[in-house]
Amino acid sequence: MSAQPTENPKNQLSSWKLSNPRELRGIDFLIVATILFAGSIYTSTLSWLYMDASAPPGVASDTQGNYSLLSTLLASMALAVVYLRLVRAFDFRALRWGVSWKATLWGVPIYLSACVLADLVYTLWGLGFPPADVGTPEGTAAEQASHVSTVMVAMVNGSYEEIGFLGFLLSVPRKYTLHAFIAGLAIRFSFHTYQGIGAALSITSFGLLLGVLYLRMRTLWPFIVAHVLADIWGLSVDSWAHPLSVVLVALDAHL
Repeated sequence: MSAQPTENPKNQLSSWKLSNPRELRGIDFLIVATILFAGSIYTSTLSWLYMDASAPPGVASDTQGNYSLLSTLLASMALAVVYLRLVRAFDFRALRWGVSWKATLWGVPIYLSACVLADLVYTLWGLGFPPADVGTPEGTAAEQASHVSTVMVAMVNGSYEEIGFLGFLLSVPRKYTLHAFIAGLAIRFSFHTYQGIGAALSITSFGLLLGVLYLRMRTLWPFIVAHVLADIWGLSVDSWAHPLSVVLVALDAHL
């Protein structure tokens, strides 16, 4: 009796590769979203259900917590990159970074516009519901932490979320872009519920603005800059009065 031929491991591996290395499939959307955001959704939902905003997930309240959060973000992103590159052979050139001084400057008006929109949504929600459920503006919890660690978290988290939402999750076939966009907004909302529904909606409006503009501009950098600014100063017009010393600090006093 002749032995049955065994399949070459290389052929098995190639069967996992994307037919179009610049487009993700539905299963990839689910896996990447799970890797990047499932933990935050879980803890945020629990926090919202028990109405406990004293230790909100994803927003550390002290320096040690900030560095712990940095480690979590970097590990999760590394896992997503390993999956996309080694398992699915995703072509990361599909992500258009567009890093330049002009793109950096574009991030400022995008951030300012997002603050106005977020405040509008926040206020409209507050008109119909008790102020206690409006939530806590993003960015206030981290003020107890050192300025250096706060800025580091802002830079990493802003990159993490926008690479995830705009870069990875919108790298789908064009006919599924709207579906992916709406699903991304739902995810963005779901892991900010710990701040209250009103605040989560205002943050989702931030994601809506970034997504609409990104689909027109197709470059990541301005939106990463806008998100970093929002994480440092807060997503509100009131936060514009926040002192510049948040950024300009003595490194040896806070490292």
